[in-house]
Amino acid sequence: MRARLLSVLSFVNRAGVVRLSGLVLLVLLVPAALGWLHSLEVGLVAAMQRAPLPKLTMPAFILLGALLPLGLRVGQRRVDAVRLVLDPYLLLLLGQLISEVLVVLAGGKGLGVLVGMNFTLLRLVQLRQLWPLARSGARLRPLLRLLVVLWGWNAAQMLIWRWWPLLSSALVGGQP
Repeated sequence: MRARLLSVLSFVNRAGVVRLSGLVLLVLLVPAALGWLHSLEVGLVAAMQRAPLPKLTMPAFILLGALLPLGLRVGQRRVDAVRLVLDPYLLLLLGQLISEVLVVLAGGKGLGVLVGMNFTLLRLVQLRQLWPLARSGARLRPLLRLLVVLWGWNAAQMLIWRWWPLLSSALVGGQP
């Protein structure tokens, strides 16, 4: 049963990534739409206002995290190893974009941090699982290393600048 569930919600095959993205969307969208995440959203917006990200952060993530893998996928579309590794990665990225738009529309811009953190952690697990599939001759391992550093930095940045202020204020009994 467990093996079947893991194969249905796979990080490395296209259908599993689509199901996984849909599940994450559902788990985040329903509470956001019902207003259950309002206090969290307010706290995350306050954290975003106290410590805005550097101006180059978004262009770096768009260039390195999306356009570089997409360009390699398009440029090497006939190489099976590239398709095998980058299709699941790009599908999870697309799932994140769709989820961010819908959850933010339903619950507010602060919830983009919640969506981003969930998908960043999933992406790091996915990149670890994709590593054995990346043959060194396809030039995929350097890209996967770069992506692990990029998304690892993103997770650390969110923990330090978004989640830590929220958690520390909650621990001392204050409002976010």
